[in-house]
Amino acid sequence: MLKSNCISKFYVHDDGVGPFARMAFEPLDTNGHPTLTTSVAPSSEAIGSHFFRPEGLLVPVYHKRDAAS
Repeated sequence: MLKSNCISKFYVHDDGVGPFARMAFEPLDTNGHPTLTTSVAPSSEAIGSHFFRPEGLLVPVYHKRDAAS
């Protein structure tokens, strides 16, 4: 099993939400596309959620590998 299969959420910088926005995976949509969600606070009294389908994802990786890996 791939280690990536164990990822349930991750943190990103989203210009609409801010730094360290927690993104969680949702079930596939009706077309079989992955969906992500993040919580937002449109006001100090209300907390809502943004649901979206990513079109791409850039993930930085450390360029030096551990000899034990």
